[in-house]
Amino acid sequence: MPPSQTASPPAPRAKGSKLNLWKVTLEVGRLFRDHAPVLLPASLIAAGVPAVVELTIAHELPFPWDTAINIVLDTVLTTIVAGIAEILVARSHEGQPWPSPGALWRRLRPVLWPILVASLIYSFGVIVGLLLLIVPGFIVMARWTLVAPVIVSEGRGIRAALGRSNELVKGNTMRVIVVLFATSVAGLLAAQGLLLILRLLGYETAEADIGPPLGEAMDLPLEAIAAPVMYAALREMREETPSGEPHQPAEKAVREEQTPGPRPREARTGRRSDDG
Repeated sequence: MPPSQTASPPAPRAKGSKLNLWKVTLEVGRLFRDHAPVLLPASLIAAGVPAVVELTIAHELPFPWDTAINIVLDTVLTTIVAGIAEILVARSHEGQPWPSPGALWRRLRPVLWPILVASLIYSFGVIVGLLLLIVPGFIVMARWTLVAPVIVSEGRGIRAALGRSNELVKGNTMRVIVVLFATSVAGLLAAQGLLLILRLLGYETAEADIGPPLGEAMDLPLEAIAAPVMYAALREMREETPSGEPHQPAEKAVREEQTPGPRPREARTGRRSDDG
């Protein structure tokens, strides 16, 4: 190789090729425990408001207005909870304390609309995929599940965030599906446990009314936490910074530091800087 040419440093290797399901599960559980005082009340509101509207107002409206009101309310409130979870998990990974309500809203407000639109695209893609052959729906669900963490952490637009999510999940699609399925099962089991307690206390008549929203309230925070946890794990496997850029290998930094650059003018002219 000619002296003037140097070999380019090898691309950084990922720390692992597959998502560690056990580590993801433990991290989701830890973050759920830490942030439950915020996420559980928010999820109960997000699940309860559409249910109350359905029982009091929407059921008296003609189709499709009743369905439209429920969909809009559910989508907006779910998006807010997801955005809150993304911010809390991101701050936790950065070692920062809980933000104040005002600071949380200031961080959430600029990304709320992109997350809402991306969520609608995500839901539409999953529904279309399920209607086609079922399997494509699960693939879309997994490949686009990181779109909200990408928007919050990297500040990307909707289209770029969808592509970025697909890029990160590729190669771990089945493992992401397993995590999403596990969070749904965990939320369902928690809801059934609460319903069992209500039955033992003699509130069986309320089960039909509060069962679905209670199940959603238990499932929502787990899913909202699982997405940024998987995002952080997949990004770490690729040895990326929070902005999505690859880390510079240490060998490259040392090589650049040791590579002689152009000599200063004083060296070229044989004079020292203190010669005057």
